[in-house]
Amino acid sequence: MRRLAKTATLVAALGFAGCDEADTDTCRVGNDGLSLVAIAVDNGEQVRAEIDIEAGERAGPGAGNPVSLCDKDKLTIAGQEPTLTVKPDRTVYSVTLPADTPRDVSFRIERDSDDTIEMIVPLPPSFSITAPVGEQEVPRSEDLVLTWDPPLAMSEIRLNVQEEVGYGVCVETQPGPHDYKSPVGIPVPDTGTWTIPADNIASMTPDPCRAFYNLRRIQRGPYPETLAAGGFVEGRVERTVEILSVP
Repeated sequence: MRRLAKTATLVAALGFAGCDEADTDTCRVGNDGLSLVAIAVDNGEQVRAEIDIEAGERAGPGAGNPVSLCDKDKLTIAGQEPTLTVKPDRTVYSVTLPADTPRDVSFRIERDSDDTIEMIVPLPPSFSITAPVGEQEVPRSEDLVLTWDPPLAMSEIRLNVQEEVGYGVCVETQPGPHDYKSPVGIPVPDTGTWTIPADNIASMTPDPCRAFYNLRRIQRGPYPETLAAGGFVEGRVERTVEILSVP
């Protein structure tokens, strides 16, 4: 009897623990328990549209519980069936679309009966970097005037600079309004021109090195009120120019 009692207690404990396990898919989660991030990025050559799903509210980067779609939930992006990619911190469904795809990218998840989640990601107006031109020599000791066309009134561009290989030390910036190596970029008015003052881009080496200026125009779309908080809907236009940074 004592052995049976111990077995029953163990089974009960395991059953209780099982109830507390985090969901790995959307089967048992209602719309109000799902947090979605839907993004579309136009890089000038193609549009990549993706969505990731979490159970519960998102408290910040890396937080939450990534889940995959239940077999009975059907997702389409711009009318296409997406590809699933499982990453260490999230589960991503994505499609690649032609550059001339319509500027409103639709995301649709069909669930039980008429329970459907629909989101529209608005891609901002396209633009091109007009200066500097690709592979142009850009002296760090001189002002650099970046230009793009067309500008967009009442908007902003996020600007940052990257090196050819990872996070090297050839190109450096200082914290503050010209910290262009910030991964999220520095917000600048979307007027079509921006000047980086001389010596705001510095270097640990006297040698030339290749770097990239990245400009991103971002637009948010409406996030369904029926979903859990923390998700968002975002469209981006990203343009990059490669330069040769010289002393």
